[in-house]
Amino acid sequence: MRDWDKGDSFVTHKVSLSNLKLIKNQGIDKFLKQQRRRIEFLKMFMKNFDEGRSKSFYCISCTLLPINSLEESIEFSNQKIKEGKIRHNDLKARSKILREQLKKFAIKEGIELKLRK
Repeated sequence: MRDWDKGDSFVTHKVSLSNLKLIKNQGIDKFLKQQRRRIEFLKMFMKNFDEGRSKSFYCISCTLLPINSLEESIEFSNQKIKEGKIRHNDLKARSKILREQLKKFAIKEGIELKLRK
């Protein structure tokens, strides 16, 4: 690990090198399209699932997890919310469902959803 990548500020550096490789191999347009999709997920998470304590977790999840994992997490969470008849304003229950699903995908992918100190 290089000195610049030993720790994180608010934004994780774990994907810096893979992002640069993606840009080099597939072009900036593909990378930007992927980043816009991640931003869409983050906005959706914050609007519909943030109980006031999950912003950092959602930011890290949207940065580190593969796009398909984010898609599957939101689909699963929405289905569970519908089945459980959880109200839109019950953000604590909604957040718990989404956070658990994101954590499952992180474990499956071998990704730690924490900033490095």
